[in-house]
This record gives sequence, structure tokens and C-alpha cells, in this order.
Amino acid sequence: MALAQAANERMKFESTFMISALSGDGVDDLRKTLARMVPPGPFHYPEDQMSDAPLRHLAAEITRERSTASSSGTAVSIDGRDR
Repeated sequence: MALAQAANERMKFESTFMISALSGDGVDDLRKTLARMVPPGPFHYPEDQMSDAPLRHLAAEITRERSTASSSGTAVSIDGRDR
């Protein structure tokens, strides 16, 4: 709290959010504020498509994420995929 108070005394912020990385407290307030601030715009890819990244990249990221949950120093390379 003291750090946030000191920052707010030095500079004018529109909002200050206290967020816990451990519990996730405060994330909803930040998310709602950001959603209000972002102007509406067109979809840049189909609504049912989660990303514009290639499937190969997404598969590597998911594999890397799941493998690092149990170990460290893991490298992931996707050489091929079934269609």
C-alpha cells in the first residue's frame, strides 16, 4: 500500500489497482476498467478463431506450458502435425 500511495503522490494516475498474483484478487476490477477504455472495433480474424498465430506455434506453446508445469529447462519443437 505504501508503494502505491507514494507513486500516486508523485504522479497523477486515473486509477490504481491492487492486484494479488497469488489469489487473483483485483484482476476483475482491472479487466472491467480496461474493457471500458478499449474502443470498439472490427474483428481482425473470425470470431471463433482464438488467435492469428499459426497452429504450429499454438501447439508448441501449449506443449511448452504443460511440460514446464512439472519440470524446468524444457525445449519444444513441433516437426509435424496431423490435419
